[in-house]
Amino acid sequence: MLKATITRVCHLKALVADEGLRCLVAGMSNVPTLPLLYGELTRELAAENPSMQAITAIIAKDLGMTAKILQIVNSTYADRCDLVATAAQATSLLGLDTVYSMVRIGEGCSVLTDRAGACLNLERLWAESLETGALARVIAQAEQASPQMVDQAGTAGLLHEIGALILAGHATERYTEALALSNEHRLPLWGAEQQVFGNTHAEVGGYLLGLWGLSAPIVAAVAYHHAPSRHVESGFCPLTAVHVADHLQREFASSEPAQLDMAYLARIGLTERVPAWREAAAAWHKEQRYE
Repeated sequence: MLKATITRVCHLKALVADEGLRCLVAGMSNVPTLPLLYGELTRELAAENPSMQAITAIIAKDLGMTAKILQIVNSTYADRCDLVATAAQATSLLGLDTVYSMVRIGEGCSVLTDRAGACLNLERLWAESLETGALARVIAQAEQASPQMVDQAGTAGLLHEIGALILAGHATERYTEALALSNEHRLPLWGAEQQVFGNTHAEVGGYLLGLWGLSAPIVAAVAYHHAPSRHVESGFCPLTAVHVADHLQREFASSEPAQLDMAYLARIGLTERVPAWREAAAAWHKEQRYE
């Protein structure tokens, strides 16, 4: 286990070039939580008979709380051969008392400062993350992936933008600079982040999740979702699902065709599956609109 941990950290170090940024991420104990969901969770925990089902549902909708509870459970049950991949599995293993303690001492939750929150449209980021996670599950199911891979894809989709919260919350001035650069030159935000930080929010998020002990497929899916060709996987994996889901989510929101990494899809032999994924994703999206 020690050898595997050291090897993983060495690989992770290559993700983030800037030592200052690595130190910033390594020193983090939590990721900011959406204030509305934090309020819901504290009210439910304070109820006379708190519902574990309700608590799990709230945590599963939040990037910060999901990442933190997965860190805790995967370090607590480090001897498991299959790392826990979902908030539902994690809360079931930890139990109500542990979740209550985590929130009460503030270990798993913090709220983004007003200044940092001004950099991001938090509600939109959470909505897009939830939808990307759901679409990643749909795409993995369309490939008849194993239940474990479906769970990994869904969680990675939910967490794929977690690096944006890290940069906005802990490097606010530089992130504001990246936003201005993106708007001024009509660059994708991740391209502006690359110029300002030397890395994108994807790699920063993957670095944090790797340090926190989440499973390698989830870490890779978050770290490379903008540039899947950089990953060495040779077949369908959670990264594939998250990359496609992220682009299809944007396509549904803007009606602009998704700019998928077709070279990557050709390398893993799945170019012809794109229409089927789009069809499955569109069917899910249509169901949501009429619910």
